[in-house]
Amino acid sequence: MFDTWKIVTNHNERRILVVNGILSEEYKKELRWEDYEAIFIESFFGQASQDYQAIFSIHPLLERSAGLKPIFVTDKLRSKLGIFAEVIDGYADSPTSPSVTNKIEQIYQNRRKMGIVHQVGWVDTKEAILIHSFRFMISRKKFKMTPLLSEGSTSGYIIPFMEVLERAGILDISLRRLFQLKLIELGYMRRTRFLNKVYLCPKCQHSHILFVEVCPNCKTSDIQSQSVIHHFRCANVSPEDTYMVDGMLKCPKCGKYLRHIGIDYDRPTDIYICNSCTHHFITPDMNAICARCKETFNTAQLVPYDIYEFELTAKGIHAFASNEAYLTLQKDIEVGISSYENFADSLRILASMNDANDDYLVLSRLWIIGENGAVLPIRSDHIILQYVYMRFKNFKVATDGKMIYIAQLVSIDEEKSQKAFVERQFTALQKEMITFRLEHASIRYEIFSVTKSDFNEQFIKELKNIPPTY
Repeated sequence: MFDTWKIVTNHNERRILVVNGILSEEYKKELRWEDYEAIFIESFFGQASQDYQAIFSIHPLLERSAGLKPIFVTDKLRSKLGIFAEVIDGYADSPTSPSVTNKIEQIYQNRRKMGIVHQVGWVDTKEAILIHSFRFMISRKKFKMTPLLSEGSTSGYIIPFMEVLERAGILDISLRRLFQLKLIELGYMRRTRFLNKVYLCPKCQHSHILFVEVCPNCKTSDIQSQSVIHHFRCANVSPEDTYMVDGMLKCPKCGKYLRHIGIDYDRPTDIYICNSCTHHFITPDMNAICARCKETFNTAQLVPYDIYEFELTAKGIHAFASNEAYLTLQKDIEVGISSYENFADSLRILASMNDANDDYLVLSRLWIIGENGAVLPIRSDHIILQYVYMRFKNFKVATDGKMIYIAQLVSIDEEKSQKAFVERQFTALQKEMITFRLEHASIRYEIFSVTKSDFNEQFIKELKNIPPTY
């Protein structure tokens, strides 16, 4: 037994940090990045929480001194790490075993081929840590991200290396979704396969939702269903309990006993009865209760969220291997040009963020009218779209082919000034139409703001509709 950690050297002269326990901050202060080139977790507690704590106290995804270094664990943990096995480079009974030695060289060779170097001057922002996590994965030649169904996940699905960051409190579902959308917009990542459509709580964006049938009249769930009986002879139709007399079926209308189904009577449907208000109904309403924030909603208010498998593109791999991703993504992952679908997803995420200082979404939509009064199409290379993007660098910009949309999250103190800023820019754009050789066209636009609490799915649907009078 040794004192928490030691450094051993394998036959390739690689220095390996061997950890036997949970590294405290005090112990980690003794370690420098250049002291070791790989990590081996030798400790085995037999309890998942402690084993995870030992691994992630020095894991390269969370510990800056570990950089992108290979990390291995004792063979005793094989098949015990569940989803987190994806962020481990291998299992062995010794830090100097041939399998560990060979894997270390393979990872360093991957890094050299891709031009991945240790990032000097780490900045502790959530975006920087996310970028670092992608560098970790591509250094292992893991370019595909397949969400896995998990009961402990906010959305019901997890991407293992991102889940490490979420459980450490570094990442939340809102930032993760914004980051993924930005990678797609930049061409760094693409969707490769649709997996599922889930529905999230409109308040906290979690998927832990209970569906409860309720009475349409009083909204209680104290309801029960029973069959409706149709008496052929007198044509009476009423719930089964109105027929029950001493365990037998007796028609409440004509008094005849019903003995044979299909001859005397049938059961054409079921009916619900509310035990609270005695209301009778055919179809109950459905409420959704969020197990996390305890709020209740109707199902129409739930936020749809599509689950996809993702893959990094060649452009994305290059961006993460170099400094390009740091320079591009650290600016602001909430801005840029996108499709309307991504724009709508971004609005849902921004509206769900618990930032007390940002209460309003300032939104605008703009469309172009030709000389015949028709709405002109807007392609991705349209000069008006490029103009809007240049003038609204700090806004989210999108198009659906017929309108341009912009949005920004602001505080209550900024709302009026930001709306005035948008108005000035659109007025200036109208004067520039001749410069753009669009003298026979004109722009129409609307500027408005909506509080985060009032933002809902109906608003997103109506936003795409050009007003009937323009």
